[in-house]
Amino acid sequence: MSEQRDYAAGSPAEFTILKALWRWSLPILLITVLAVGAAWYTSRSDVPVRTVQSELLVRIGYEYSPVPWSSATETQQINFRADEVIGTEIQLLTAEPTIQAALAAAPHPAIGPPGAGGYDAAQVLLARQRVSVTRLEGSTVLLVQVADPDEAWAIAFSSALLDAYFKERATFFSDPAYDKLLSEDEAAATRESAKLDGELLVIGRRIAETTEYLGNTAASLAASPAQPELRASLSRDVQALQIYVDGLGGLQALADSLDRLAQVLSAQNAPATTAGTGNLVSDDLLKTAVNQLAEDAARLSSINQERDTLTSRLDTIRMAKLRKSMRDEASHNMTVMTPPRVLATANGIDQVQRIALSGLMVLILSSLFFVYLDGIRRPSA
Repeated sequence: MSEQRDYAAGSPAEFTILKALWRWSLPILLITVLAVGAAWYTSRSDVPVRTVQSELLVRIGYEYSPVPWSSATETQQINFRADEVIGTEIQLLTAEPTIQAALAAAPHPAIGPPGAGGYDAAQVLLARQRVSVTRLEGSTVLLVQVADPDEAWAIAFSSALLDAYFKERATFFSDPAYDKLLSEDEAAATRESAKLDGELLVIGRRIAETTEYLGNTAASLAASPAQPELRASLSRDVQALQIYVDGLGGLQALADSLDRLAQVLSAQNAPATTAGTGNLVSDDLLKTAVNQLAEDAARLSSINQERDTLTSRLDTIRMAKLRKSMRDEASHNMTVMTPPRVLATANGIDQVQRIALSGLMVLILSSLFFVYLDGIRRPSA
């Protein structure tokens, strides 16, 4: 023992440590071999964790635009921060409703069955811990990875996760209440337009009958001088109707009929071959017909204005529906570049690397232990 201490006192520390390692080399090697064997034996039953990966391409769509879609703004310049858009999509991919729906489609034995109200928060957390969604640096590509020892479940869950994500995403970026409102407004405007069409048909028939009656009367008065006062009165009424109809505007057909009546009334008298023409008409009947024609003309002009308003309203509604459908269509901005697939290697280090690392760690620790046990200490002053 004294020789050992003298040798230690007069030798460098490196030689002293090497000498101690040589002295205890047999137990060190024995412990290392035993540790390697134990690591090999236990690793045979280990199931490697496999990763299923899919890639999604994000195209920034109109759902992020504050400006409604239109043909004039189709090529509008809209600035977005890509990290904000990507962050939103990542949150949607890992949101609880998405995980819930994916678990319902691909349940995991270790997570357990759902309860009455679906999977609880702890079960959702267990599933979410198996999911990793990251952005490929410098791009708008998302890497969706699902890691689990059960390779078949990882593939099934990845597919279910993407399906649930697209369905949930559609509900977030759509507005069924707005669709319903547009449909109801369109139906109401269509009913009003149909009602006006029916009234327009009735008025058109009445105007046709009145103008025919006035035309026959004008022809009778033009063919006989029996009632010159009545003819002059009717001529004045027709002129007044012409001015009135021209002021209303948009009644060209009625204006043409009144022009023809005026031409008949202004024509030269034909030979008086018909006696008693005054018995065919009366001033009261003509006044009633003229007044009725004026009322129908006013209502016809009003209907035309209402129809124009309804047409503009329907065009606005249908354009809004078109913009909505275009926005919804443009919101499908997520494309699956590569479907879920198993990566070539398992997660982490493989079996041989784990065994070698275990043996190296045991070798180092056992060497330190036996060097210390050998009594290597710095000599006290």
